[in-house]
Amino acid sequence: MICRALLGLVFFAALAASARAQDPPIAQGGPTAPHGSIVWKALLVAGDDSIPAFVNAVRTLGGKLHWRGIAALRALTSRRAVRAVESIATAENVAKALADLKVGPGEGCLVFMTSHGTEQGLVFERDRANNRNLYPEDLGRALDAHCGQAPTVVVMSGCHTGTFLREATQRPNRIILTAARREKVSFGCDFRREYTYFDGCLLGEFDRAADWRELFDKTVLCIERLESASGVERSEPQAYFGDAVAAIKLPGIR
Repeated sequence: MICRALLGLVFFAALAASARAQDPPIAQGGPTAPHGSIVWKALLVAGDDSIPAFVNAVRTLGGKLHWRGIAALRALTSRRAVRAVESIATAENVAKALADLKVGPGEGCLVFMTSHGTEQGLVFERDRANNRNLYPEDLGRALDAHCGQAPTVVVMSGCHTGTFLREATQRPNRIILTAARREKVSFGCDFRREYTYFDGCLLGEFDRAADWRELFDKTVLCIERLESASGVERSEPQAYFGDAVAAIKLPGIR
C-alpha cells in the first residue's frame, strides 16, 4: 500500500512538473488493471487557464486514475507557460492524443475535459485555428476514429456542456456525462475555489461509486446541495448511457 501511495504521489508531481517543463504530461507504466477488467486509456484536457480550477481537476483526476490502474494517460493544457505545440488543448491535438493512445481490443477509452463552455461547444482558449472551441462534431469525429467500438466514457465539464449530447457523439458503446443542460450554466469558476462545482463533486464522489451511473447520480446530488446553498439556478447536469455500456464499472472496480 505504501508503494502504491508513493506511485500516486510521484505521478501527481510528474504531471505538474511536465507542465512547468513545457512537455506533454504523459504517464507511462505504473500499476496494471485487475485481471479480466477493461484496460482503460485516458485523455484529460484543461481547455482554459483563466482560473486554476481546470488544471487542478486534470491533475487530481490523473492521480486517481493512475491509482486505479490506468497506465496510459495523456493530458492537454491551455497554460501559457507551456509552449510545446503538441501539449496544447486544440481540436487537432485531441484527435492526435487519442490516436497516440492506440485503444485496441479489450481496452476502454476515457476522456475528461473541463473548461468554460458555450451552447456551441467547450472553450479551448488557445485553439485559434478552431475559433477557440471544441465543437460536438469535432469530438464525435475523434471518438469515432480513435476510440471506435471500444467502451468509451466522456466527461464534459463546463457551462452548456449538454450541447455535447447529440447525434454526432452518441453511440451504444458510449457514456457521456455533462455538467449542465445545453441552455444552462454551471458554477464554481472562481479563483477562490480549487475546483468548479461539477469537478469538485465528481472528484469527491469518485472513490465512493462503483459504476458511472452511480458516480453521475452522486455528483448531481452533490451539485444540487451546493447550488441550493449558494442560491443559484439549477445547472441540471445531463447524461447519456449507451445500451452496450450502461452498467460499466469505474476503472479498478471488478
